[in-house]
Amino acid sequence: MAAPKLTTKLPEAIMRPLKFSYETTLDAPPSKVFEWHEHPDALSRLNPEKQRVQILEPAPLERGKQIVLRIQMLGMWGIPWIAKLEEVERGKEFIDRQVQGPFKYWHHRHRFLPKGKQCIMRDEIQFILPGGRLMNWLLGWAAIWKLRGVFRQRHAVLLEEFGDGCAKPNS
Repeated sequence: MAAPKLTTKLPEAIMRPLKFSYETTLDAPPSKVFEWHEHPDALSRLNPEKQRVQILEPAPLERGKQIVLRIQMLGMWGIPWIAKLEEVERGKEFIDRQVQGPFKYWHHRHRFLPKGKQCIMRDEIQFILPGGRLMNWLLGWAAIWKLRGVFRQRHAVLLEEFGDGCAKPNS
């Protein structure tokens, strides 16, 4: 009998992930916005100080690389967050998945979509909170509210860098 195949995909039978997306139209082509994300200090510039995210091991935007963060939660308590870059399509998108961290499941797709001479920067996130269906039902709205604030700030940084656009949450 063959050993079961391990997979990084979330089995639909377990639980349907919550979804969040946020997009901004930037006055730059997708290739330029993607290149900005490749800069070594891009992640630190995108993370608001009040989020208390410490970048322990940065990584280049290359498939298979892992980024190690420490997230301050509940005062002084810091937890590690390790994200693996699963897909990288230069100038178009990259996808990271949580390997270890505060969520039961986390899948983040960063899309760089052309719109004439502009770029629509779209973050698409699917996640499951720890604690099962009840916790997702009770606290899913709070996680989405928190994500909305984080991505509002992140996209404001991009707007400062690339010029006028229209930032809006999609969920």
